[in-house]
Amino acid sequence: MAAQSIEIASSGDGAHIERHVHNWPQPVPSPAEVEPGGESNVPWSDPRLFVGREGALAQLAVEPPDARSLHVQTVCGLAGVGKSTLVQHYVHRNRDRYALTWWITADTPGNLTAGLAALTFRLNRALRTTATSEDAAEWAIAWLSVHAGWLLVLDNVEDLGHVRPLLLDSMAGHLVVTTRRDLGVEPPGTRLRLEVLGEEESVAVLTGITGCGDDDSGERAAAARLATEIGHLPLALQQVGAYVVQTRSTLADYLRRLSSDPERLHTAVPEGGDPERTVARIWHHTLQDIDRRDPAAVRLLRVLAHFAPDDIPRDALGDALAHALGDLPDLDRSLSLLNSYSLITLTPAGVSIHRLLQSVVRGSLSQETCRRRVFSTAAQLALSRSRLPWRRRKVRPIDAEIVADIAVAGHALQHAVHALDAKDPKDWPRWRTLLPHIEALLSHASDDDQLLLRDLMMVTCSYLLSQGFDARALPYGEMLLKAGERLLTPDHVPPGMIMALNILTMIHCSLGNYPEACEAGERGLALSGALDDGEFLEHIQSTTNNLAAVYRGLGRHEDALPLDQKSVEIAERLHGHHPLTSVSMSNLGRTMQTLGRYDEALELARKALDISRDTMPAAHPTNLTNLNNLATVYLSLEQYEDAERVNLELLDQCEESLGGDHPLLSVVLSNLATTYCRTGRDDEALPIAERSAEISAQALGADHPTTLRNFHNLAHILCTLGRHREEVAIAVVALKTSLETFGPEHPLTERLAAPLAHHPDLFQELLSGLSPEGSPEGSPEGSLGESKGRP
Repeated sequence: MAAQSIEIASSGDGAHIERHVHNWPQPVPSPAEVEPGGESNVPWSDPRLFVGREGALAQLAVEPPDARSLHVQTVCGLAGVGKSTLVQHYVHRNRDRYALTWWITADTPGNLTAGLAALTFRLNRALRTTATSEDAAEWAIAWLSVHAGWLLVLDNVEDLGHVRPLLLDSMAGHLVVTTRRDLGVEPPGTRLRLEVLGEEESVAVLTGITGCGDDDSGERAAAARLATEIGHLPLALQQVGAYVVQTRSTLADYLRRLSSDPERLHTAVPEGGDPERTVARIWHHTLQDIDRRDPAAVRLLRVLAHFAPDDIPRDALGDALAHALGDLPDLDRSLSLLNSYSLITLTPAGVSIHRLLQSVVRGSLSQETCRRRVFSTAAQLALSRSRLPWRRRKVRPIDAEIVADIAVAGHALQHAVHALDAKDPKDWPRWRTLLPHIEALLSHASDDDQLLLRDLMMVTCSYLLSQGFDARALPYGEMLLKAGERLLTPDHVPPGMIMALNILTMIHCSLGNYPEACEAGERGLALSGALDDGEFLEHIQSTTNNLAAVYRGLGRHEDALPLDQKSVEIAERLHGHHPLTSVSMSNLGRTMQTLGRYDEALELARKALDISRDTMPAAHPTNLTNLNNLATVYLSLEQYEDAERVNLELLDQCEESLGGDHPLLSVVLSNLATTYCRTGRDDEALPIAERSAEISAQALGADHPTTLRNFHNLAHILCTLGRHREEVAIAVVALKTSLETFGPEHPLTERLAAPLAHHPDLFQELLSGLSPEGSPEGSPEGSLGESKGRP
């Protein structure tokens, strides 16, 4: 391995140079050694749609005052106004001016990171199999800092904060940012606001696409009137042109249809109004015509409107959609038809839909459709099981078409994930592809829809929990409980409700929300008593297992013991030699360990690991968790050689199968650091503990219990090294975070407060100097990372 140092200079007040050291396999050239070779990934854009923007192009082509500095330009405007198209044409016209042109869709920090990583992998193929996305993105920033003459486009930026890492004094290139949002404080440089087209330009776009009006003054007049009707928005003009070409009609025909529309008064946009509503009118007519040609295509579009707008994977969802729709004769034909009308962007790998179109399609049901009211199957089931007349009256009807569309989308996603193991790392890449679409679907789901999507929500919660994304899983757990409560009657407890309570128990316990976890677990235990033991023993086993974990977190180890014992008993009866049995045994071993019964804990930990190794792949998280539990028992028994051996084995497997940023890896590193500290190897323990804290802070957030525990361990190691000021500085911030998040009586708060009693004077000094951002003066700024938005 070769250590490579990358320096990045920040800009603005208090500028400083950060040095990041990464270990790359030999040989890996440094950013300065990699010269550009004309690389480009800029999308193609139809020249027929590009008129009337010469002035804007000229503004983009203005030379910067200083060619040795960073030249930043921001292009902003309404969605669909042609910001991206403008920049695409500028790039293609001026590509010879640049040594490299690179396009990144930067609407989220993750997409920005991925785009920068893609640039690294294009420039430096040696890093493709060795660098994480974050490290690769950092390499790209370093490359941009030491080279000049490049053009980087950040498209669809939603937050100025996403751009700041690329505003470095050391850069000497051209950065173009497009955004539909008012970013408030603009980046340094010039700002170009793109407005809708003028009448002449709009007419040119319509006649250029359709070929109408070249020798027909009537068509040119119709084009002018039509352009005014649709608000001169380039995206709307594109849709009209595609419709006219596809139907072999004329602009005058389209204008007559638009004028005779009975809903015209409800969709007309006054002067100065919102052109997006005119887009809705255009899409409404386009969908009507497609419906006459291929009703299945319209149905397909309405289903796709519930997914995320970009990168809907055809290989994962093609068969699933065809299976879910049932009456769809040819999926590819329907997609091709939608693509020909420019309603979707179709590639061999995926499908993309404009966000505005999705919104219009989801709300485009006619009044006639909306009058067709039915009761959902789930609601009818609840009514049939209820003996209370008032409950029958209270359940409201829902729209059959809306439920059908979102139900089909949910069925397709469920079909796509049904063969995936949410806890198996080999399936995680596919999960990462599908998760944005699942989350988009669930964000559109009404209370009625959630009754139809319970299975999908359950597996999604399982995947998010396997990644440590407890806070992201919480809303779906609450949806599950709400759906279960709608089916709950005095004489019927739906098993799905028990499962929802189990999921919420796990989520709240992992987040350190012990009162909520205890309430959910005890409620689940009480309700499970109403279930038939023979039929629903698995639910009872999960309930006892999860509630025992809550009691352990609260320090109620004597209360946890009988629950863990019952969980093991049921698991052995139901499953025998099975991974679920190993989980229950491992948890019982943890309780034995907290009670000081170390020999019994060691026996259980070994047995649990033997079972999981016999029944699942070595890299499965259950195996890794059981290994970790075994290491902690060795640590409690002061068998440090065994603890180190198991921890090192576990570390290798975690890094290989989970990657370098998984929360479980931070726990393993923290335990390994503790092992080294116990054996007097404090200098070796310190960098490991620092890495552990950094991983959990980035992956989980500053206020997650795992992060706070890791920083507690780091503070302890600093204490053994005699670095008390740094120790207390970290402990003060961790304690303040825990107090704000959990309150003074939480077990974690009490644990974090204990070391500070040994340094009362230093504690008071640092506490009095606590900055508004939460970092003691003199401590590393943001040392606990960024909050991930705990509920």
